[in-house]
Amino acid sequence: MIPFARFFRPRFLLVATLFATPSLVLAQNTWKGRDGDWDEAKNWSKNALPPLKIVPPVKKAPANAKPPSSVKPSAPTPTPTKAAAADIAVKAPALPAPTTLATPNAVIIGAGTSTWHADRQGDFSVEIPVLMTKKGGWKQTGGPSWIFVRNGGSLTITDATFDGGTSANFIVGSDTPGHVLMNGADSVLTLPAGELKLRRNATFTLQAGNVFAELVSFDDAAEGTHGVLTLAGGTLTLSGNAYGGVYGGGEHHYINFPPGSKAVILLTAIESDAAYEQLEKGGIRFNNRIDLNAFKIEPREGSGTKITLDPAAKP
Repeated sequence: MIPFARFFRPRFLLVATLFATPSLVLAQNTWKGRDGDWDEAKNWSKNALPPLKIVPPVKKAPANAKPPSSVKPSAPTPTPTKAAAADIAVKAPALPAPTTLATPNAVIIGAGTSTWHADRQGDFSVEIPVLMTKKGGWKQTGGPSWIFVRNGGSLTITDATFDGGTSANFIVGSDTPGHVLMNGADSVLTLPAGELKLRRNATFTLQAGNVFAELVSFDDAAEGTHGVLTLAGGTLTLSGNAYGGVYGGGEHHYINFPPGSKAVILLTAIESDAAYEQLEKGGIRFNNRIDLNAFKIEPREGSGTKITLDPAAKP
């Protein structure tokens, strides 16, 4: 009997695995891996376009619900004074769980390039987890619609290429957070004619790879919000010649080099004096603090400036 049991157990496990796998796969909508248009259903594993935000089901009122006229309104919540509001600590948005091939509701691009036609599709607004990996690509044509990652949405780029194309703005965050993570040496995000904007509540983490834009801006940094571009590695190249490379910002909105960062900022059209001004006003910080001595400012060959963290910098 024992050999008989040993023979059938692996087969049973295989059958169980085969039945479990489709339920996992159906949780995502995966790009089929050929170059094509985002808005063609045939290019997706579900043969349907992926929604870019989660729409909650409509809640039906219970049969015994009271009519609205009999419901007493609750007392309004008092508005805190400025002094009380100042005592509330501003915290960075919590990072979402890492997006993987098993993340529910995720859109996954793992090969080929998906083209977004902004002239007929409008803004590309991500409010769900999107994972780009394994040399997958996304690009925008037409326009001039913008790109958003907000309302709890996240974009993870792992050895893939995101080309903003015709978009003038790549905007992360809003009243509710948006998150971008780049890792893998071959990860690229490019905005040929645009700004990388972090608004209100946003996190953008560059661990490896390359980001190309004209400018980084914090142009909607409302009081009580927190938005930080973290440079743990990789290279941020800014080609604009205004604002020292970083527009706006403040105490809770800035570019941050964490301890031990190997990241590089290349300002191709800005000289050293303007770069130092960014360090002085806190547009670029070390370990979330203004620290001019933590950085190395070097001229680039030809023109521009290179900013790196001094290896001797201590938190």
